[in-house]
Amino acid sequence: MAARLLVLASIALSCRQEDAAPIRADRVFDSSRVEEPIAPAPAPSSTRCSATGPTTPDIDKMCLKATISSADAVAQASCGATVTTKVTLTFAPAGTVAAVALDPPVAPAVASCLRATFEKCRVPPFAASSAWVRWRYPGKP
Repeated sequence: MAARLLVLASIALSCRQEDAAPIRADRVFDSSRVEEPIAPAPAPSSTRCSATGPTTPDIDKMCLKATISSADAVAQASCGATVTTKVTLTFAPAGTVAAVALDPPVAPAVASCLRATFEKCRVPPFAASSAWVRWRYPGKP
């Protein structure tokens, strides 16, 4: 009963006098009837984009963009964003990167760093023979 009165008092205080309407007793919040909150659903990148998930007919474009965007951010922090190039990634059906190509070519040290970073991209396995994507580095596809 004390919890109900506290809720009523806070509702009454938060309303302006002219907006206040009488509060009916059958509409009072009863905290004893509240069930435990349901845990939030995991983020898509942690479940749907798992590289060990079930095989899909085609490459998952949402997961593809998420993994490449993440790799792009890591590359900008570790390889430097002073060069501009197009990174072409070829994905194998297992969801791993089979090849990384840079066009135009960049300095060997930067190219090595970019390749090592983008080779870590993973997507869920897919049934197609392969898939490729071209990404403007640094930036967006």
